[in-house]
Amino acid sequence: MAKNSKLLFWFFLPLIILGYNQDCRAQKPGVTDDIISAIKAGDAGRISAHFHTAIDLTVPGSAGIYSKNQAQQILKVFFKDHKVTSFEIKFKGNSKDGSNYAIGELKCGLERFRVYFLVKPTNSVNLIHQLQIEKEE
Repeated sequence: MAKNSKLLFWFFLPLIILGYNQDCRAQKPGVTDDIISAIKAGDAGRISAHFHTAIDLTVPGSAGIYSKNQAQQILKVFFKDHKVTSFEIKFKGNSKDGSNYAIGELKCGLERFRVYFLVKPTNSVNLIHQLQIEKEE
């Protein structure tokens, strides 16, 4: 009887640990959630904390590949000129290579913008490689 109990214990232990780890991961806010929160706050500093060293950034009046610091300054000016009233994610997705992306609608007063960002794993850290904020007509 004790032998059967030990076998059952060793059989179920990995399943219990695996289930516990998945529950822990599900409860922790992800990088994407922090980015969404920072966009809602119009906080260029918090957003840029997730930037890759070089980022493909598009905002009204600026588009190109910028260093992390340059992109932060451009985004800071954008949020200074456009006070965020709301931000809502319309779609999220991921790919086989571990990349995640989100598309949302940013409202700044009467103006509306389409926001797209791409997050890729880089050296075991998820970083924004592309951010687009484009005015909706």
